Amino acid sequence: HVGTAPGAYLVDIKVLTDAGGTNSQYSVNGIQWMINNADTDWGHNSSSRGIQIGSMSFGSVSSPLNPGDEGDNGTGGEARLINNATENSDIVCVIAMGNDGSKRVPSPASADMGFAVSSASDFGTTNRTNDGISSFSNYGPRLDDSDDNEWDELKPDISSYGSNIISATAATGTSFPGAPRPEADSGYDEKDGTSMATPIASGIVALVREAAPSLNAFEVMDVIRNSSELREKPANTVSDRWHEKWGFGLIDASCAIDFALDQPCTPLEDTGVVNPPPSGNGSGDYVSISQPSNDTWWLEGDTATISGTTDFPSSEQFDQVQVRIAQFLESGTERELKPWTIAGGEIDDWRLNVNVLEDWIQADEEYVIVSVKLFDTVNEAESNIDFRVINLARMKVTIASPNVGESVSGMVEFSGTVDGIQHDYIEYKVDNGQWEFATDLPALEVGSQDWSFNWDSTTVTDGSTRLSFRMVNESGVKTDDIRRTIDVDNMPAAPDFVFTGV
Repeated sequence: HVGTAPGAYLVDIKVLTDAGGTNSQYSVNGIQWMINNADTDWGHNSSSRGIQIGSMSFGSVSSPLNPGDEGDNGTGGEARLINNATENSDIVCVIAMGNDGSKRVPSPASADMGFAVSSASDFGTTNRTNDGISSFSNYGPRLDDSDDNEWDELKPDISSYGSNIISATAATGTSFPGAPRPEADSGYDEKDGTSMATPIASGIVALVREAAPSLNAFEVMDVIRNSSELREKPANTVSDRWHEKWGFGLIDASCAIDFALDQPCTPLEDTGVVNPPPSGNGSGDYVSISQPSNDTWWLEGDTATISGTTDFPSSEQFDQVQVRIAQFLESGTERELKPWTIAGGEIDDWRLNVNVLEDWIQADEEYVIVSVKLFDTVNEAESNIDFRVINLARMKVTIASPNVGESVSGMVEFSGTVDGIQHDYIEYKVDNGQWEFATDLPALEVGSQDWSFNWDSTTVTDGSTRLSFRMVNESGVKTDDIRRTIDVDNMPAAPDFVFTGV
């Protein structure tokens, strides 16, 4: 099991007892030791010098005696030392928000200059569109410290995956004086917590620092905030990106590296990097896409929304937002699904609804690029392009047998094909009854496969019967149901009557 920065050199600082306990002084001592050793040569190899990142998963927990406790306002002892480490030692301090599941920002996550991390869950699927905040994760904003800077109350800074994370198994058991302490073996297990989300984020910070070593700690944090994936509409007047649970967004390692290298965000696609669309003839990064996010699936028949915002200087005279959709096939062929189209809404809060058409769905699709730009109709000038990489799919079940109106008896095999993403199972219902489980489907991320299900026709009375089928995928998305009416005939034929005379 490999982490997000497997080549990083680790320096362990112990602030917890063997039983997991700690206090504020232990934490303060540990942070101060980190600051004191910010430039130490550890003698391991040419890159094992100093400390550039502090990954911290400790802090106070809420008390049932004080249910309204919202944590610290950034003036706690640990929080002040975090500011010192960031400002004077150039250390990015990545800190867990805590696991009370409430509006609470404890110290040191409360530090003005810290990088606080909340926890997200992928809910066991590879589809990022249904990811959500873990129920245990604390959220913000932080308590006001009464200074003039409203931005330092915006905690968490970002969100990272912290549910069902594979991590090393800790040693268990009690140590006795004079006896060896229990030592961990090579085992792994699943763990939950912002303490899992924090090291994942810390590894991505390490990747950014390696990719762009000239960036200081503040610049690195800005790169990750600005490259994160927006998840929900912000409800804060200070920032148009920040959300009380997601922070500035869900961390995106690939996009963060691109931002650090001052190049367009290029999401990964299977075995390589998606080739971004041309930047166009314009200049200025004035338009941004809020939805869809990268790796979103659009389904045939749905109405998809493309929306976002703009921010350009008053010297520019842009009066349109234009959107284009292009599909790229495995052969390298590009299909224009929608030419440059004017978006609706306001220029600074635009949107465009598109219908996902049947002929857009191609089995050999590699990816689809949604491109957006600003356009000045008077001067025929345009901005740089922002874009998102998505995919298209069909969610559909068909029935091959039995035929409509066919007479059946006993066990009846229904069979057909299913198209979709994240195949999970088929369910059915008889006439107007309840939906019931029919059969599991072999795992398939996207595409088509056959299905079959044996149904006991003796569970209904003879006559015309309608069965409906649909597929449910791993994210709980259901296809439209397909129906088949058959004639159930399980009763034996009546015997012939023979009349005899007396």
